[in-house]
Amino acid sequence: MDNDPKGGVELEQESLGEHVGGVRWTICALLFAATTLNYMDRMVLGLLKPTIQQNIHMTEVGYGYVVVACWSWAVSLTGWARASATSRS
Repeated sequence: MDNDPKGGVELEQESLGEHVGGVRWTICALLFAATTLNYMDRMVLGLLKPTIQQNIHMTEVGYGYVVVACWSWAVSLTGWARASATSRS
């Protein structure tokens, strides 16, 4: 049996370090997902812009509203994922 008083503290610091490392990777994954969704939305909307405007008779302002709505959706999805990931800790 070891009587080292610092043994418990070192063990707690190691587990805290592992927890912080996991949070860092979660943040990186969320940033990657948000960036990917943002670029995919903009790319697809950019490719479909002429078709959407022709079929729905949408103006440039209306198209801007669609782009902002898709961006807002991606940001809110990332916020939801972040909130659910941090609530499990």
